[in-house]
Amino acid sequence: SRCTSVVVSAVNRVVQRAMAEGHLDGRIEKPFECHLASKDADSEAYPTIIHAQCSVERNNVPYIGRYVADQIHQISEEDFQSARDDGHPAVLVIGPGHFVTGAHRVLEGEFDRVAMRKSAQPQVDVLDGYRRLARDDRSRLGWRIVLIADPPSNAGEAVRRAHQEGLEISDQLAPEYRERHLAISRALAKLSAGEPIDANDERAVTDGLGRSIDAVAEALGFAENVDADESGDDYVPIVCTTLVGAKGLSAHHVFIVGMNNGHFPQDPSDISDSEVCCLLVGLSRTRKQCHLVSCRNYAGQWIDGSVFLEWLDGLTELRVVDKAYF
Repeated sequence: SRCTSVVVSAVNRVVQRAMAEGHLDGRIEKPFECHLASKDADSEAYPTIIHAQCSVERNNVPYIGRYVADQIHQISEEDFQSARDDGHPAVLVIGPGHFVTGAHRVLEGEFDRVAMRKSAQPQVDVLDGYRRLARDDRSRLGWRIVLIADPPSNAGEAVRRAHQEGLEISDQLAPEYRERHLAISRALAKLSAGEPIDANDERAVTDGLGRSIDAVAEALGFAENVDADESGDDYVPIVCTTLVGAKGLSAHHVFIVGMNNGHFPQDPSDISDSEVCCLLVGLSRTRKQCHLVSCRNYAGQWIDGSVFLEWLDGLTELRVVDKAYF
């Protein structure tokens, strides 16, 4: 329901090609289909993925950044407003760090609100799981978060059976394990609602989380977005980050820059599962249009376009970006 038809096709194509070449071993088989009821109009408006092939990219001729800026200038105010209303960026620029940095340098000179977000190791706070279990004690996402924080011996099997057999994760867990974590979620629900908690509640929280009640209360009330500007408005319409940092984000318009062998992937003859997954993440951030941006000459060296572009042949539309384009 997020992506357009061509992006869904691209994701399926990458999965099929990767598995045919021996990647993603052990991946749970699951098909992806476009939810046309909500994406029909966007799919018709953006029927292809754009492959923008820049002739050159270097500090004094930053064609990649200039191309992205040119495309952003063409995005309608309606698109910017709808992205804001939905709570996600209008534009996401992702790729290998050095390409993203170059694009960001151009964009921050053209637009008022551009964020450069450095990726960090993924952090999962078990409180997010308990919040969900407090609303629904069978929440699959809630239990998956708890399983990451406190994995029992059958954690992987519980998730696999839930997906493959349509079972609930909670039903695959030992009763003692399940009740211990539900006791914590119930206590935190009381704490969040400002209701009094008894000694048993407090013990469940402090023993289970290893944090004091005061520390937990502070975490429960902590606002996630702390980088608001002086006006109190923390919304940023244009976000630049790495391929890893893009996980969990989405945008109307996505630009994956640095689509070149030697960069993404680093070695086209030895592609890693991680690189395949980064490509899947990058493509599936897209709500409206995706641009794959490569260059022919990088910092004075001739380089080849990414082998991933070959994987997507037939789904992309070539756009030559050179001096004549600008």
